[in-house]
Amino acid sequence: MSDGPTRKSGDQVLRCPYCNRLSYPTRPQPRVRCAWCGRGFNVEPLAEEPWYDQVLKDLIRVLAVKKDLHLAYHNLGLAYSEIGLFDSAITVFEHELGMSPEDADTHYLLGMVYATATTNYPRGIECLETYLRLRPGAVEAVQVRAMIGRLRGLQEGGANG
Repeated sequence: MSDGPTRKSGDQVLRCPYCNRLSYPTRPQPRVRCAWCGRGFNVEPLAEEPWYDQVLKDLIRVLAVKKDLHLAYHNLGLAYSEIGLFDSAITVFEHELGMSPEDADTHYLLGMVYATATTNYPRGIECLETYLRLRPGAVEAVQVRAMIGRLRGLQEGGANG
């Protein structure tokens, strides 16, 4: 049984901005679909130098002027998550949910950060269950349900340990 896509020699390696897993598209193109979660995303060539610092500065500067830009918060949370600043990503995504409480994508991303980078399993479960309520026919519903089950197991294991 496979744990997801397998890499072939010469494949380009991309990280999905939604599920944060590595994906290997079969042919180079400007937009690809993640083999794990099924979401489409644009392929951006990675710079040799870290570019996150400039992205973070630009997004923070924009949000200092206009504080209600949902997409800017979304991208800032993704950038923080990508570079491992999970507490900052959580803060940004939680703020974004305050602005748009019915945004399924934000519930998904926040739930995945809680699930993979913290031990706040109840909040991760809550976010992922809300995601499924808002988007019941989601392509990644099976994976999300599996993650919820995993988090419940970890939560129970921590309570018994």
